[in-house]
Amino acid sequence: MFPYFNKSNSQISNQDYNHSFIKEINIQEDIPRNKRTVRLMIICWVLIIVKCLFIAWVIPRYKIPFSAWWITAPTLVFAAWVTAVYIWKE
Repeated sequence: MFPYFNKSNSQISNQDYNHSFIKEINIQEDIPRNKRTVRLMIICWVLIIVKCLFIAWVIPRYKIPFSAWWITAPTLVFAAWVTAVYIWKE
């Protein structure tokens, strides 16, 4: 990145100085999403929703002394985080 960082500016030739700059940038098209991965993520979201509903039913039913959100909230946050990373990946 800085090939002449330790050298003084007077030692850099004009030819080397001109080669140090970016002359062209190529932009590639987006890679299409893998259908198998998208299907897996949809299945995982359905399972997460089923789990959250199950936890919301079990905790009051058996009078467990903590909130269902202690289990549901981290699950939803991390699932949303992973989904966002997949959607906005480069």
